[in-house]
Amino acid sequence: MRLRNIIALLALAPAMAWAQSAVPAGTPDPVNPEILSKKDPVKPNALTMQVIMAQKHTGISDEQWRKIMLAPVNATLYPMRLTQAMLDTLDAGKLDMRYQYIMSSADQIREHEGQ
Repeated sequence: MRLRNIIALLALAPAMAWAQSAVPAGTPDPVNPEILSKKDPVKPNALTMQVIMAQKHTGISDEQWRKIMLAPVNATLYPMRLTQAMLDTLDAGKLDMRYQYIMSSADQIREHEGQ
């Protein structure tokens, strides 16, 4: 091994050890504290909750859908589908930015609900 490779490894070893420091369980994400924490989830505002409930599938009860969509992992993984008509009637600036939104046509939403 060359001397410069050894020096590079010695320089990177403390940085790699520092990057592996553990964060105690139940604390908010240190990068973005607004992410829903498992211990104390932050509820979405009323407008976002209406959009969430509008996305509910027909075979699922309201309570079960709320439980699924308020889980922290689903807040970022399950996209909320918005149409131009929805954006015309609601203030998009007030939607909770922890959720993912995508633009869809009304036909695409009907196809999605039929699955």
